[in-house]
Amino acid sequence: KSRVWLNLSEGTNPVNQMMVAYMDGATTGFDSGIDGKYINDAATALTSDIAGEEYVIQGRPTFSDTDVVNLNFKASAAGTYTIAKDHVDGLFATGQDIYLVDKTTGISIELI
Repeated sequence: KSRVWLNLSEGTNPVNQMMVAYMDGATTGFDSGIDGKYINDAATALTSDIAGEEYVIQGRPTFSDTDVVNLNFKASAAGTYTIAKDHVDGLFATGQDIYLVDKTTGISIELI
């Protein structure tokens, strides 16, 4: 497994955590027993997207450096929000770069 955990914070307050895992048996679609649906109804959250549904755990097949994981960010109020890498394992622990691309601005940021 190669996993990355991402945290969403508002200022210094943690909001939620999500994970993307590259592993045997996973696909880019929904995988029962692997993917974890977002069941919280909080108005502020960071989730991944599978077929228009929100997930906090997303399994993916073998990692490719061209893979794109669509994320959802929603906020109920204006504020200062941070998305940060919490911890990693597998190939991400050996220095694989991870980028966050803002689709609105087009800005690409490396998560370090």
